[in-house]
Amino acid sequence: MSTPPKAYELIAHERIRAYKMGGKTMIDLDSVDEYHASLPRVEARAS
Repeated sequence: MSTPPKAYELIAHERIRAYKMGGKTMIDLDSVDEYHASLPRVEARAS
């Protein structure tokens, strides 16, 4: 059994929005930007 692509997982959990256009899934880029902005930032560690 394979894992669905991350985009479809995010759509299913309503983290990003998508629409159908013909047979294609079109992802709303504004919702991707919002999702990206909501992710925690990684802090660089001192060496």
